[in-house]
Amino acid sequence: AADALRTRVRRASAAPIRFLEERKCVMVNVDLLFKRHKACQSVCRAHFLCVMRVMITGSTGQLGGRLLTLSGHPVAWDKELLACGRDLLDLERPETIPGALDRLRPEVVLSCAAYTAVDGAEDEAERAHRINGESPGRLAAACAERGIRLVHISTDYVFDGTGTRPYLPTDPTSPLGVYGASKREGERAILAALPSASIVRVSWLYDRDGKKIGRAHV
Repeated sequence: AADALRTRVRRASAAPIRFLEERKCVMVNVDLLFKRHKACQSVCRAHFLCVMRVMITGSTGQLGGRLLTLSGHPVAWDKELLACGRDLLDLERPETIPGALDRLRPEVVLSCAAYTAVDGAEDEAERAHRINGESPGRLAAACAERGIRLVHISTDYVFDGTGTRPYLPTDPTSPLGVYGASKREGERAILAALPSASIVRVSWLYDRDGKKIGRAHV
């Protein structure tokens, strides 16, 4: 019953509704709530609407920081994006993982934090493997214990680059350096702890802020 939910709804400038109690749904009159948000009117009328709590690790990095800027954007109007920086979850200290999850109580974790210095990893192999290999597995295990979905950002460096066509998820991996090997270790640890996790392998990151690949190669 609606009374039992005790869910308060407030209107935000770009995110029309937000439910202040996690994992709650409430029947709403969409026409009244969304009359100033035409993009939302086409979504549904008088249906159950929920806000999903999404924790973004590495929130001060290039990818995590950019994802956080989607807060209030129409593409994320039904999501509450939760910043999780190194002060809360430090992959060099995997014992911080359970506390971060319990504090933010996400339903989904976007795992963007990583050791990304490809050349530096050759000199800091142990650190790279701890951050990119061991800790993602610990994160996946903690998510599995709490019923949290996990999306982990990996890299095409898990391949050797000799492919003649776009890589498929099922293609065999063969990293050439420590960075790629550490990321592959993380992928394997994640899937061992949480088989339902999603792993996204990306190549270059392009952004108007932060480090710019284009400038680096001009």
